[in-house]
Amino acid sequence: MDRESLVEWVRSFALAGVVALFIVTFVARPYVVEGRSMEPTLHDRDRLIVEKLSYRFSDPHQGDIVVLRSPMEPGRRLIKRVIGLPGDQVSISLGKVWVNGRALDEPYVDATVTGFMPPRQVPADSYFVMGDNRHPQMSLDSRTFGFVERDALEGRAIVRFWPITAVSLVTAAATAR
Repeated sequence: MDRESLVEWVRSFALAGVVALFIVTFVARPYVVEGRSMEPTLHDRDRLIVEKLSYRFSDPHQGDIVVLRSPMEPGRRLIKRVIGLPGDQVSISLGKVWVNGRALDEPYVDATVTGFMPPRQVPADSYFVMGDNRHPQMSLDSRTFGFVERDALEGRAIVRFWPITAVSLVTAAATAR
């Protein structure tokens, strides 16, 4: 390989690295689901693409599946579903999650939620998030650590690409596979 070809190869490699770094930092990144907190929608070791761009220009929506920085364990990421938006009243009773006095229709959940939580108003720039696995002690979420500030949300899950047999879009109304 002559010097000119080597320089061109190094330039191409460096440019590809810069583009990849830009994409992972600002646009999208892979994420591996750890644990069972999002079952039956997502499973342990599922691999997702999490896009980071939309929340720079718009607000999260109820039902979005988001990756967030753990409020309890620095450096750890969690994946949860947005349940309550800023200003919403969220409560848990009678085996259901209630938002602004209405029971949520949650076809993606295969168990009733246990326990009781009196109405809590979601503060400005914060969200109430829960895992889809509502069995006791299966999801570390807003019932435990409280509201999540918007700047802790890193992105929205959009595609499950592994396992190959479960490739699918991840939508707000995602159902179990």
